[in-house]
Amino acid sequence: MIRKSTGERITPYVFSCLIAVTYLVPLWLLIVTSFRSTGAGIFRDWNPFSVKAFVPYEFSTEGVVQLFSGASKFPKALLNTFVVCGISIVVGIFVNGLAAFGLARFQFPGRNILFGITLFSYMVPFQSVVIPLATLSSRIGLVDSLFALILPSLANGFLIFLFRQFFLGIPNEFYEAGVVDGATIWQALVHIYVPLTKTVMITAGLVLFLAHWNSFFWPMVIIRSSTNWVIQLALAALQSETRLPNWGPVLSAALITIAVPVAIVVSLQRYFRVSLIEGGTKG
Repeated sequence: MIRKSTGERITPYVFSCLIAVTYLVPLWLLIVTSFRSTGAGIFRDWNPFSVKAFVPYEFSTEGVVQLFSGASKFPKALLNTFVVCGISIVVGIFVNGLAAFGLARFQFPGRNILFGITLFSYMVPFQSVVIPLATLSSRIGLVDSLFALILPSLANGFLIFLFRQFFLGIPNEFYEAGVVDGATIWQALVHIYVPLTKTVMITAGLVLFLAHWNSFFWPMVIIRSSTNWVIQLALAALQSETRLPNWGPVLSAALITIAVPVAIVVSLQRYFRVSLIEGGTKG
């Protein structure tokens, strides 16, 4: 067995710390600055840059108060985003899970070809289908509606692949035993497969949530009125309308757009990690 030198053992940790610092320093600056007074001095330690910029020596919620004031469009955009994410997660898990169950458990002509097309659809860049998708949405009357944000994302090739791998990893004897006991296909799916796929369902929910939470390009194309804005559109509007010295609401909005997904992912990351490992090794 070859023993590694001290330098070889330490080097990965050094690089990991450098990467962590690269991400954490800007985040800490955002947190500290967003909770300062929204006046002209909000960036007083930035030019010239001083170590005091990292020190939370004052605390003010003016930015958050202005962000959620009566005239702000951000609260409605935040609510719209949660509505879109919630519906997409529930319906998306059902649609992708059902498609994967059919591909995993039923033999029919062209099954492998259909699965290959499903994977290929996930590899196609979204930007390449924006124009036909926008045209179709216009013809069926979905322009400037939240449904236009939900429907195109319900079927997801990656999630179908992930669900299919999990279903293939479940012994077929479970399904056969349920059928022998008189269970229908739906009963077998609900009572046998669903309880065993908790981790992959959580992972699918996280993928769909992050996709909608961070979505900007498609909402910018299909949404017209500010009443249907989602959080990324509202944040972009705040940045374009803001003139110093009123950067407080912008920084507070940016902090919220980061904090919510971070909190959700951190609390559920163990399920996400397990599902990716198991999904990648089953089949």
